[in-house]
Amino acid sequence: MERAITNKRLRIGLKLSICGAQLVGDRTAKLSLESGSGRLLSLSANSCLPAGWDTRLGYHPRKYIIRSLPEIFDDGGIITALDIIVCRKFPMLYKENLSNGNTITRTAREEEVQRGSLSVSNLAPHNFSGSTAHSTKVRTNMEERRVSGYFKIRICDYCSSEQQQQWATLLLSNANELNHMDITEGSRYRVFFVMPYHPNNKKYPGLHFKTTRMTRWEPVVAEKKPPCYVPRHVTLCSHIHQQDPFLDFDLVILILQTGPAKLEQNHGRKLWRQRVLVTDQSQSICQIDLRLPVQLPSKGQVIGLANLRFELHDPKYDITCLRTTDESELVLKSSAEYMNQGLKALKTWAQTNQDIIASITKRIHTIIQ
Repeated sequence: MERAITNKRLRIGLKLSICGAQLVGDRTAKLSLESGSGRLLSLSANSCLPAGWDTRLGYHPRKYIIRSLPEIFDDGGIITALDIIVCRKFPMLYKENLSNGNTITRTAREEEVQRGSLSVSNLAPHNFSGSTAHSTKVRTNMEERRVSGYFKIRICDYCSSEQQQQWATLLLSNANELNHMDITEGSRYRVFFVMPYHPNNKKYPGLHFKTTRMTRWEPVVAEKKPPCYVPRHVTLCSHIHQQDPFLDFDLVILILQTGPAKLEQNHGRKLWRQRVLVTDQSQSICQIDLRLPVQLPSKGQVIGLANLRFELHDPKYDITCLRTTDESELVLKSSAEYMNQGLKALKTWAQTNQDIIASITKRIHTIIQ
């Protein structure tokens, strides 16, 4: 807003369409024009638009300003409404703030195990002196845990006609499993009152938003899918380095070689670190740095991995390097049809092309040596 005033795009006599204005200062009932009332209206650029000269002044009920992503200012304050398609939904995560100031991020499965272990400890019989005090301590620990759920989605404009439009990232904070289940990829929503922000660790280009206490969702029937939305699919190893490097990739792969698995513990959270070399029907090789809460199956197994991040491509040896993140998932059996079809197709290919697999394995040994 200040830039618009400086550039004389906003001046005395122009009309503004304002939504989501907030009252700042004294909230005691007073005349609106009373001098020295000590009250101000706080406006945000993302919730204001120029209005026509003939627009009627006053209150306009149920009129929200819907912004498209390219029109949003990352420092322009709260956004009244977005009309979006959910392009990607990532798994639910939980962050626990410890008493020493550290934080732990867990997957939904890890959080379930953590809660179960505390419940079992609480319900287990204690036949030693001081058992009542011990039980009270465990119950207190469960109640005092500062845990919040969250997940991210990648979104695009519903009304956009640009195929290469950059996606934005929306963080849904203080979420639960029901919130996660309610939102589906490929669906259209109107989202009200979200805030732009700058994440400390920016993994994706483009705008980042987060929900607020006022945020609400409205499902809307999508009459068409915008060209910028691409449904999830299995990407072949040979195609990864030709894609947008900021995308998350879903792979179905055959494990050819595994490095030593190392167990690391971060404030009680166990993560297995391992480097593997894999291939698929394209016969290209990928190197994946894994950091997962579960151990990887043995060499020769066919697995799926969802939400992998691209690292680099080595043109000399034609090897693509990827890595996992907290949102990555190991898939052995999936409810997603595209992933199940990919697993089935690669298993069939592996059974009937042992000579090709042996040739790729020999190539790996030559590179390593």
